[in-house]
Amino acid sequence: MQSFIQKHQKDVMGVLSGWDRVFIHGTQRALANVAGMMSYLSYVGVLLKDFGVFVEETSERIKQASEEAAQRLNRPVIFLKTCHVSKEELAQKIALQDGISEGLICILRCVEPGISYRIYSNRQQKKLTLKREPRQCLHYYHYWMDPDFGLMHARLQTWFPFDIQVCFNGRSWLARQMDKKSLGYEKRENCFAWLENVPATQKLMDRLLKLNWPRFLGGIASQIIPLQKQILQGYRTDYYWSIYESEWATDIMFRSMRALDQIYPSLIRGAISAFSTRNVMRFLGKKPQGPYRTGEVISSYLRRPEGIRVKHSINRNSVKLYNKQGSVLRVETTINDPYEFKAFRPKENDPEGDYDWRYLRKGIADIHRRAVCRRRCPVGLVRSCVWHCSVDRSRLSPQSGRQTRCPHRDPYPPLRIPRSCRPHLGRDVSRHRDTKSGRGQTARSGTTPAAVPRISDTGLGRDPRSCTAHWDR
Repeated sequence: MQSFIQKHQKDVMGVLSGWDRVFIHGTQRALANVAGMMSYLSYVGVLLKDFGVFVEETSERIKQASEEAAQRLNRPVIFLKTCHVSKEELAQKIALQDGISEGLICILRCVEPGISYRIYSNRQQKKLTLKREPRQCLHYYHYWMDPDFGLMHARLQTWFPFDIQVCFNGRSWLARQMDKKSLGYEKRENCFAWLENVPATQKLMDRLLKLNWPRFLGGIASQIIPLQKQILQGYRTDYYWSIYESEWATDIMFRSMRALDQIYPSLIRGAISAFSTRNVMRFLGKKPQGPYRTGEVISSYLRRPEGIRVKHSINRNSVKLYNKQGSVLRVETTINDPYEFKAFRPKENDPEGDYDWRYLRKGIADIHRRAVCRRRCPVGLVRSCVWHCSVDRSRLSPQSGRQTRCPHRDPYPPLRIPRSCRPHLGRDVSRHRDTKSGRGQTARSGTTPAAVPRISDTGLGRDPRSCTAHWDR
């Protein structure tokens, strides 16, 4: 990353790295399993035969409390017939029409899938049983203007166990912090095209990691579901907050669109052609050595109005490279499955125990380690792309006139077989794993095994790397 900035220091204004869009999920662990729910029903003295009436009355109390808060502030409560409507755009439209700069904007009601409970009758055991399963539940979306984060929303499931999902944008938080510090900037959508003081802005962005997240999220929960303590009647009511989805964006800001357009095609070619499966695994926390059977490595690209977007992903984690608003080169890292990474920490049930490298948790307790893992992905991606687009004549091989191999490339290139020889291949080279996509390529003959000649008859030899033609794509 530093070599790239030094090479283009005349055109690069600076680099800004930090949170973009984050979804945090709140769960009451004591009610998120059948045993805990049965314990709660026993605590409040509710039998399973009265479960349906009890949960309906409780849900109505939750709904009335949310709607009464909106009525006191004279804010609308709107029911959406479908969940495919853009709720954020609707909330922004209402805020613009009513001139809302702080406080509640609206409440949107919508029926969406959720996890709740249902009572079943067991005829063999002759008793009622409680099961946790997907249900169609009514959800309340609370949209408001926060003095620090700007536009935020929280989704409340009105059925047990009353899960909450909070969404905020780190770039919006940063813009409001710069307003307080009187720092100049130019914002386009959710990125900054120009900053008056880049180092000071990066220090402000890093302060978001030091936020007291339990207190901040607990305050949101008390506003969204004010009757929580009354409903649970002293039962364990703490929410466990985990990062459900998150985006970490590293923006390289150029002084002009022309400067980025000159090098962007070379960067894209490097991101598409110079990467192998092992590169992607290294960026996203997996060891490139040994077998990998827990997922699929996928590389793809998409044409956008600003240019081509390249994306490398493993399972639910990905790293993307694209042109943002013409003059910003963005590397966006998304970690939705943190168990692929490691954190140096004690066991969760033994905080005073020995420290060791254990899997990265979804909880906000590992939010700092998650940020460290995200910072490393853009550095490796840009470094490999820079190598591809900055190779000079000194890196060429004198024998073949070809470029020497990138130090991060896979040592085994894809299989290349002449078209005329494909029908005569035997079983020794009939199957090959493509290092670019991680998927198996098959070149099977249409003849019977007895009619297939030996590989020596084809003139290829047994080493697949001796072939000279590309596969048909």
